[in-house]
Amino acid sequence: MAYPYPHYDSGWEAVHDRHDEERTRLLEKMDHLAKAGEMGSEAYDRAKAEFDRHHKAACHTLLKKQHPTVQEYAEWLFREFRVDTEDFGTGIPVPEVDFADFRTVEEVDAAWRRIHTAIGNSAYEKRASLPVGQPYGLKAFADPASPSLMRFWRHFNPSELYPGRCAHGSKVRTLITADRQDHGWHVCFMQDWNTPGTPVAHAIERLASVIYHEACAAAAPPSAARGLPGDVRARDAAFRGE
Repeated sequence: MAYPYPHYDSGWEAVHDRHDEERTRLLEKMDHLAKAGEMGSEAYDRAKAEFDRHHKAACHTLLKKQHPTVQEYAEWLFREFRVDTEDFGTGIPVPEVDFADFRTVEEVDAAWRRIHTAIGNSAYEKRASLPVGQPYGLKAFADPASPSLMRFWRHFNPSELYPGRCAHGSKVRTLITADRQDHGWHVCFMQDWNTPGTPVAHAIERLASVIYHEACAAAAPPSAARGLPGDVRARDAAFRGE
């Protein structure tokens, strides 16, 4: 069953076209005044105010006057102002809507806001999520299922990134994935977008340096590792849950 749209105006097209002609004329006038160096003048401000009024009226006519039924309004709204999920990749759920269930304009608007919010939240979670392991679409590791892979979260303090300095700044939180290979180690740092702090990309060289020096210290004889802050090997084992 279709329900009548309370704001429908059978002459909406003529109303819209009249406002559209006026805003086109005023836009040309504003452009002429701007080229003449009169942007910001009283004449320009008057033309701008008139343009805004006609533009608002034209948009209001399209939005509120052209639909005979609530169902036609719903079809137009969801078609013209849809969320394009292609930018977010696959896997974004899009709730289904039965336009026949709508009885009022308010129900249509509420459903549109609810669906856009749900899609936006899902898209944000997809962008912000940081799965443990190989990044989606990136062949960062030869064998993502290899038992030699080590993965752990870690906070890096400014004092670790800038040793020997009076360092002030934000921490860096990153997921570290290390892969033992024949020629050495392959280490990947991933950003946790849900945690405030310095982005991984801005500190990548510092992060790599810290891990490199810690790896060298862990591989050195015990006597060579004396004086280091903490037991690096014990800490890494704790990160791995050993």
